[in-house]
Amino acid sequence: MENITIEVEPEKIVFDKSHNLILGQYTGVPLPQRGPAYQNVLPDKIVIYLKAFDNYPSDKLPALITNVLQHEIGHYFGMSEAELSQYKKI
Repeated sequence: MENITIEVEPEKIVFDKSHNLILGQYTGVPLPQRGPAYQNVLPDKIVIYLKAFDNYPSDKLPALITNVLQHEIGHYFGMSEAELSQYKKI
């Protein structure tokens, strides 16, 4: 992976348009959409919203956070929600 940052946001709670809690989010230009002109740009970003995990059992957190991170990395590689749903482990 190139030109991407992974950040943890400790306090912010984010919801999508349907009012579903967002655990992580990818922002940027997916790898397959980058052309020759994709140079000298700010990094893409994956954010993990730590506070969103507060209501999950602590023994499930490592697997859940891993799943969310893998999901967002999938978006970096250009995968759609439908494609990523095939790999959901939790």
